[in-house]
Amino acid sequence: MIRLTQFAIAKRSVTVLVTIGLLLGGIFSWSQLNQELLPDIQLPFVVVVTPLPGASAQDVSTQVTQPIERTIGSVARLTHINS
Repeated sequence: MIRLTQFAIAKRSVTVLVTIGLLLGGIFSWSQLNQELLPDIQLPFVVVVTPLPGASAQDVSTQVTQPIERTIGSVARLTHINS
């Protein structure tokens, strides 16, 4: 390990060239990756949470849940609604 350190100090130009070569190789390899950062995922369900602080369960059901169910009910390919 001491020899490597001595070589790096003695031959600074070689050390810089090796470092630049590794950097360019890494950038090239990264550009060749065939992966999607945000793949197209289709989830089979949707969850809607609608709190109404200070309201009773009956009030939330009539004032919040039922209007949302009526609106969401018109979505194409919807098979089930659970409240």
